[in-house]
Amino acid sequence: MKATAPVVVDSREFFDRGEIREKLGVLVCTKIEFLGLPSGTLGVVHRFALSDKILAVEWLMGRRLSRCVNQPLVDWFSPREYYRFLVEVGKVR
Repeated sequence: MKATAPVVVDSREFFDRGEIREKLGVLVCTKIEFLGLPSGTLGVVHRFALSDKILAVEWLMGRRLSRCVNQPLVDWFSPREYYRFLVEVGKVR
């Protein structure tokens, strides 16, 4: 029998400061295909916007071309989006 992650429902638009600190370095995996990323894509919570209280996930695949410079593929998440689309699978820091 395959173990499934618990379903977390969170309708908040913002993380609190304590959560932000705890989430840095968390390894996440997409639950479903979204934003052009296949289900099962891994990423790391690597920064935050304290003024907006949202988290950035840098995906561990591909790079997004921006003019002449390769930049990491990063998406920003509110708590509602984070818990809806991602599951935590470990910690890298």
